[in-house]
Amino acid sequence: MLDVGCGNGHTLAFFKSQWPETEYTGCDISDVALELAKRRVPEADFSLELPLGFWDAITILGVAEHFEDPEKELHRIGTRLKPDGYLYLEAPNCLAYSVDQSEGFRQTNGGSGQKEWHWKRETWEQVIKEADFEIVRKLAGSTPFWGFIWVLKLAEE
Repeated sequence: MLDVGCGNGHTLAFFKSQWPETEYTGCDISDVALELAKRRVPEADFSLELPLGFWDAITILGVAEHFEDPEKELHRIGTRLKPDGYLYLEAPNCLAYSVDQSEGFRQTNGGSGQKEWHWKRETWEQVIKEADFEIVRKLAGSTPFWGFIWVLKLAEE
């Protein structure tokens, strides 16, 4: 399993507690987060870049909304998915807390300097399809803010 944007490793630690024999890999842009993740799940492999290799399962949780070009990045991540593998994608419904209800890429209100995509579900799903994925299942989170969840597989050619 590969966790893209693994942060401090909490997701990998949970999965490892459920399936201890699985091999786990995490990648994140923060070297500080990766150090915390290495302490939390020392058996896993970690990288600052998308690692080489192929995985049965890839998770992207609360990260894709920050991709500068989500279609390109999702496609690139998809090249690491085994043909029969699955990608689990969660993206927040940024419009649920946005004063500006128009879709677009804008800085968050928190002043962190991070930008995020404020998109409707339909827009996300179009990007997912253009990134060569097929939507296997659509799910909704427990709050309006975490309303966008998909199980994906590679689109058949």
